[in-house]
Amino acid sequence: QNVLELVSEAEHDERTVETLATLRDNNLLLVEDVQKYKLLHIPSLSKAYKTMKFLVDLDPYCMYDSHGRYDHTPICNVCDYFALLSDGESVDDHLHEEEQKNCFKSVQLLLRTAMAQNPFHGSIGGLFWKTSENDVVLDSIIGRFSNPQEAGTCIAGALSRYDNLPILHLTIRHAKHFFTDVMSSFPDSVFVRDAQNRLP
Repeated sequence: QNVLELVSEAEHDERTVETLATLRDNNLLLVEDVQKYKLLHIPSLSKAYKTMKFLVDLDPYCMYDSHGRYDHTPICNVCDYFALLSDGESVDDHLHEEEQKNCFKSVQLLLRTAMAQNPFHGSIGGLFWKTSENDVVLDSIIGRFSNPQEAGTCIAGALSRYDNLPILHLTIRHAKHFFTDVMSSFPDSVFVRDAQNRLP
């Protein structure tokens, strides 16, 4: 295991960022290292927001990078943790709520970054990638978070700069139970045609 991987896996988020910044400033952490050593995957699995932000700022293109050992892209990893929080029991309700907010903030960061790098990706920023639960990421964001309306606001905010996204088409295909939620957040999507020139 590479030393950079060990650093990115550290449990203390702020200390990890300080260490990574020192390595970067001394040319011991390069942009290409983020994807070469899959540095974003462990922080995304452990919802280490500050480490994730440092790494996506360093290499925004790593958002669409996947790894055979972990199988999923970073946004899928965060949503898998999201699912554990939603389905499990928490000893401390306040901590549980704070961790959900942290997951939600992480999803927003990753979605915005992915859209900024490639708004034409077929997954729409990763929203329609499959998680380990065999749901799409959209399921985890809307269906599992305690405030679906806030989830819709997060998604709409990340996608608002981009026109003619076939989000309603993909929702019908992969998560039709959220048809009404998506249409409420993206009312103009009813007029967007797909690659076969069809309306939703």
